Amino acid sequence: MLERRMGRGQFLLAYFISGILGNMFAAFIYGTIKGETLHALGASGAIAGMMGVFAIRCYFKNMSFPIPLLGPLNINIRMNSIVLIGFFFAGDLSKGLDQIGGENKSNIGHWIHIGGMMAGLAYAYIKGMQHQAVIERHIEKARDILQSGVGLNDAETEVNLVLKEDPNNVEALEILAKNIKTAFGRTPQGEELYVRLIRLLLKSNPTEAARVFKQYNENYGGLRDMQLFMKIANVFHKVTKEPEMASRCLRMIGVEGWKEDEEEDKETARTRETALFELATISQQTGDKNKALLYWELFVERYPGSKSIPKATRNINKLKGKR
Repeated sequence: MLERRMGRGQFLLAYFISGILGNMFAAFIYGTIKGETLHALGASGAIAGMMGVFAIRCYFKNMSFPIPLLGPLNINIRMNSIVLIGFFFAGDLSKGLDQIGGENKSNIGHWIHIGGMMAGLAYAYIKGMQHQAVIERHIEKARDILQSGVGLNDAETEVNLVLKEDPNNVEALEILAKNIKTAFGRTPQGEELYVRLIRLLLKSNPTEAARVFKQYNENYGGLRDMQLFMKIANVFHKVTKEPEMASRCLRMIGVEGWKEDEEEDKETARTRETALFELATISQQTGDKNKALLYWELFVERYPGSKSIPKATRNINKLKGKR
């Protein structure tokens, strides 16, 4: 659970830092208070450190705690992670004080646990994991509300709290666009949120951008921004390898959106030209000769002055069996 949220590198770093600092803290306590050298072996300080990280990063999660009954029999009790980790800390502190006072002769490294846990808490706080936890908690609450089917406004409130903390949180934007603003049909706010989300994902995760576009396309059709639409088409063509979706996007840009008597700016006209050329190319590559021929001939008809006319003409002749 923690590794998935933190990433393997950060997880291992926190683990080793907690283990090292936990042992150093215990050595300091033993050396200054008892005047003794600490001898210890084990990873309990590192594990306690990860409990400290968990207390910050996943404060809202529940954990299972086994309570022994008879022999191997036990019952699992679920409780909030903060409460459970607090019990462990209090237990280690109590027994650690007994060790310092000489009342507890146990070889368990209670002060290592305490030092490790404090190191984990400090690491998580310095890394700002408390903010990540708050965001995740609000998103989780929004999903729970939406799943219940009651309280759409409450779900929107939770999502807006996330966006106030992190305006570009893609998970919150998708919930707001899909489950709230488009819950009962098309809305200008829903369309705007989807476009914003697609732009963000194109920079960070093109595959996710393609997935979100499919949602958008089902509700709103094609993108108004031609350049953005072309970028999505290229993702379907070159990244996710979905020629059908790429062709659908290119057809909407280069064929369906074109009007003979309509004046367009140079950039839009160039984008439509590129889209039709790519559409013909993909159709030919996927073996759909009839569509490829149709699109190449349409390209020659619409853009007789294009630099790509020689290539289009060669492809037409090839498809017709001419040399």
